[in-house]
Amino acid sequence: MYVGCIYITGNIQTYCESYFKTSATNVSLMLPTIYFLNAFCLVLFGKYTQRNVQPKFMILVGGFCGISGLLVATSMQTYWSFFPFYCISWGLLTGCSYLTGFHHLWLWFPQSPGLSSGIVMGGYGIGALIFDNIMTPIMNPDNIPFQNPCNPDANYGCYPDSVNANFKRMMHTLTTLFAALVLIGIVFVFQGPLKQNNLKELETSITSQTVV
Repeated sequence: MYVGCIYITGNIQTYCESYFKTSATNVSLMLPTIYFLNAFCLVLFGKYTQRNVQPKFMILVGGFCGISGLLVATSMQTYWSFFPFYCISWGLLTGCSYLTGFHHLWLWFPQSPGLSSGIVMGGYGIGALIFDNIMTPIMNPDNIPFQNPCNPDANYGCYPDSVNANFKRMMHTLTTLFAALVLIGIVFVFQGPLKQNNLKELETSITSQTVV
């Protein structure tokens, strides 16, 4: 669920535009950059780690990278210092953690790979739905409309200062909830039993059928 929360970036972009007073073009780079880093880190870490590293450790490493990156990003004062920490945190989180759920559910339930994948993908997809509805009441409880442009001379849109003042509190609240999800994952995810003659088939299936 935490990994799937990358899609809250679509909502965060508008708040970043207002908080950092940067253009819509600049904030629109966030999601494409995250997608690229997700794919890069999955190729770099995914196949090796799902076979050779305990899932609890991978969740711990991915969660630590993701949460640390978000905390550092939130402390930044400019958009271009916020941007790399925010995007890299999601890339490392995904590279370390995304395939873990698929791989070990398939090992536990080798006769139901489709159902297992569906459960993981359901958690992945529902994350943004849940956390969008948590972050918006914190950031903009009065549902104040976004003003674009902020003023006749500005190249960015904005919310009033009363909304911008909630940005760090929103990010810290999300990070705390993400940390709780990481702890839940560490407690409840276990190494799946592996039969050697199923190893190649499982690897091929996960690699070919899972899409970020």
